[in-house]
Amino acid sequence: MKVLILTDSLSLPRAYQGGKVEWEDTYVSLLKRSRQDIEFIQVGIGGATIAELYRALNYYVHANPQLIILHAGIVDCAPRALTNFEKKVVSRLGLEKVVKRLSRRLRKARKLTYTSRDNFQKTIRRIKNKFLELPLVSIGIIPARPE
Repeated sequence: MKVLILTDSLSLPRAYQGGKVEWEDTYVSLLKRSRQDIEFIQVGIGGATIAELYRALNYYVHANPQLIILHAGIVDCAPRALTNFEKKVVSRLGLEKVVKRLSRRLRKARKLTYTSRDNFQKTIRRIKNKFLELPLVSIGIIPARPE
């Protein structure tokens, strides 16, 4: 059996303030060790939106998985202070420190996300349609660490 795991950074090793996740401790690594009878194909792209993960599927549809696990959404749905375009402008103007100081208030007031709920749901349906009759298991967004 082949299982395709499609994720943003949630399945990847990483360092964060106060800790570290080693490769051996990621859930994909733990799955691979505990279920050697299953071939796990991991598509993990740090910082990817659901649309970027969907585009990556053009390559993995030919792997012929029997199950898809989707673990994404935090990048799409997290509150943002600025759009990607605004971030580029702020960077060119050298105003990152100013925005950082105002970030919490901007996120609360602007209620921006990279992906709307409708587009997130549409993209999940597109992923499901790309694999037709295959089961799709979606893991919910984990709670964020407090700031």
